[in-house]
Order: sequence, then structure tokens, then C-alpha cells
Amino acid sequence: MKLVTFEHGAQSRIGALQEKNQIVDLHVACALYLRDVEDESIFYRMADALVPPDMRALFHGGDTSLEAARKALDYVAQLGSDATGPRGETLVYALGDAKLKAPIIPKKFFHTAGNFREHHEEATKAGFSHPVMPWIVFFQNTDAIIGPDEAVIYPEH
Repeated sequence: MKLVTFEHGAQSRIGALQEKNQIVDLHVACALYLRDVEDESIFYRMADALVPPDMRALFHGGDTSLEAARKALDYVAQLGSDATGPRGETLVYALGDAKLKAPIIPKKFFHTAGNFREHHEEATKAGFSHPVMPWIVFFQNTDAIIGPDEAVIYPEH
């Protein structure tokens, strides 16, 4: 299962990227599965808990959430791409109709300098007084994480 975060309109969702350049909305798929297969009358509340529409919350749910997402995805695969959600909402999006975002935005984002040989080379050329050792860690702003085809924003200087 290839997980993605995507936007359709102004709403951010999580989905599974399919081979046919389609994205299945996993939250809606879970609600549909719960309604049709598990006969849950409170299918959207259950879907909110099992497969929330946010990647961080999905991962927080651990194996239980991932298994629910897999079951929902398998169920939608049986129905085909014309299926709709329990309330008639869109379930399967064409990749071209959605905007892929960064899959997940971490709370903290840090690097180890040893992962970047260029840092040592740049520091040496700049006359940095100490070598860049592999255990040096630096933080980066989480705003630096972007999705495919999103603009890279450079500081004015």
C-alpha cells in the first residue's frame, strides 16, 4: 500500500496510490467498509478512530489503523473505481485531479551532518575552524518539507 497525503479542493486527506494513477481516499473507504461489511451504524465515527484523514493520526493508530486501511482498500478494489462513499462522496480520485502533498510533516526535523559529505567540503573551503563530524546534529524548519511539484521558497538574501 503506497500511502499519500493529498488535497482535493481545500481539504487535506490520506489515501492509497493505485497502479491506475488513482488515489483511494482511505478514510471514506474505511467508512464504506464498516457500513457494508461490519454493519456499523456509526461507521463515520468508527472510521475517524480507525483510519483518520490525517497521516500522523493514522500512524498513531499503529497496526490496528493500518490493518483497517488495508481491509478498506481491498474492499474498494472489489467494488471498482465507480464506487462512492457511504454518503455519495468521492472515494476514488484521478491522480491528476488531486494535489499530492508531503506524506507527513514531522513535529521535529533534524539531520546528522555526517549524512552530507558536502557540508564538510563546504566548511573546509570556507575556512571553518572545526571539521563537520558525523555525530553533529542540526535542526531544520518543518516548513522545508514539501510535496511533489510544490514551489521551493528561497529566503530573500
